[in-house]
Amino acid sequence: MGMEPLSQIDLDNSDEELGRWLAVTWLGYQAEKAGIPIDQIPEDWAASVVEASSQIDSENMKNAGLESAFRKAFSGEYESAGRMLRSYVLAGAHTQVLEKYAERGIAQTIGGRKGAEKSKAARRGAESKRAAILDAARNYTGPEAAKVRTIARKTGATAQYIRKVLGDKPA
Repeated sequence: MGMEPLSQIDLDNSDEELGRWLAVTWLGYQAEKAGIPIDQIPEDWAASVVEASSQIDSENMKNAGLESAFRKAFSGEYESAGRMLRSYVLAGAHTQVLEKYAERGIAQTIGGRKGAEKSKAARRGAESKRAAILDAARNYTGPEAAKVRTIARKTGATAQYIRKVLGDKPA
C-alpha cells in the first residue's frame, strides 16, 4: 500500500503533531514493507528503525530538507520536524505550480511580444499608406470628382479610408 500521503488535514495540525505524524507514519510504512502488522511492531525492531531514520542522509540536495525533518522527528524534536516538513511540502507545491505554469507564462510573454511586433508593423504600414495618400493628393491634377478613385487605384487604399485621411468625410 505504501506511505500515506500528507493531506491538508495533516498540514492544519500543529508543528509538533505534524512531526509526530511523520515519525509514526514512517515507522508504519517501514513495518508494512517488512511484512510486520502495524499493531504487532516489536519494540526492538521499532528502535532500530528509529535509530536508522535519525541518521538518514544522502547526497541529493533536493531531499536535504526532508532528510533533516526525518532526523529531527526521530531525535524527538517533533516541533522542529513538523515545521521543516511543512516548509518542505509548501516549497514543493510552489515549485510544482511554477513548473506547471512557467512554460505557459513564457509562451504568453513571447506571444505578447509577437503581437506587439505585428501591431507595430501594422501601424508603420498604415503610416506609410497615409503618407502615400497625402502625397498622391498633393500631386493630383485631375478633376475633383475623380480624385478619390484615382488615389485608390494608385495606393490600393479604400475610398472611405482616403476620404478619412484627406478629411473630406469624417470616419
